Amino acid sequence: FEDMGSGIAWDSIYAMDEKGRTAEPLRVDPATGCAIFTLPERMLDVYVQDMAGNSARCTIQIED
Repeated sequence: FEDMGSGIAWDSIYAMDEKGRTAEPLRVDPATGCAIFTLPERMLDVYVQDMAGNSARCTIQIED
């Protein structure tokens, strides 16, 4: 993750799988901009906010 404006609100990051279950990251590393999650079966939506309160979502799809 990267936000050149207000910066990432690292404690706001969470994910939701295709069954609606939420998950906190196992680890976040602001120095590298990474958040580590346990991989779901197929899909994971990751949500993050910046320090100004703007939100973003990205979907990670696992392909066979």
